[in-house]
Amino acid sequence: DALKYAQEIEDQILKNGKTVSDNQVYQDKDIERFDAKLKPFGKSLSQAVDFYIHHLEQEIKNSAIPSIEKLCLKWYEEKTESKTYPISDKTKTEVKMYWKFITNRLGEFKPNKVTSEMVKKLIEGVGGSESNTTRRQYFRYIRMFFRWCVLEKYIQTDPTDGIRTIRVQPKEIQIYSPDDIERLLRLC
Repeated sequence: DALKYAQEIEDQILKNGKTVSDNQVYQDKDIERFDAKLKPFGKSLSQAVDFYIHHLEQEIKNSAIPSIEKLCLKWYEEKTESKTYPISDKTKTEVKMYWKFITNRLGEFKPNKVTSEMVKKLIEGVGGSESNTTRRQYFRYIRMFFRWCVLEKYIQTDPTDGIRTIRVQPKEIQIYSPDDIERLLRLC
């Protein structure tokens, strides 16, 4: 069988010269070989080609997505310059602070490369050991940014979706008597 097959190849080379690879017999054998490779996975050659084309399209889209540094600036400008949804000067200052934070920590990444785990580690590194109020505030603005990225269609899924809201321990309050309050007010 091998000698017969080798003879067929030699005949094809003699008959067609260098265009043997264009010959239908060889193309059919390639197709059979590819089908055999895909069979254990339950996929057809057509499905594999479709998947590969989709993969190439995604790579092209991903290469066109700007970095977080550029997107965060755009988000900041939209937030602070919006006429439709104006924000207070205090909130503008906050947004600026969080814009700088996000840019400094995640700026070199593309938004589709940021994972929930990366965001968790980033949030855990914020503030002191008992600063969950601060962590919650940082998380709120990071989530705002990534939700904006989803709305603007830069990413399909928000990496903050897998993160539960940060709990803040209720603080013990102390109730003062009217006499104590009067003394405090007199000191002021």
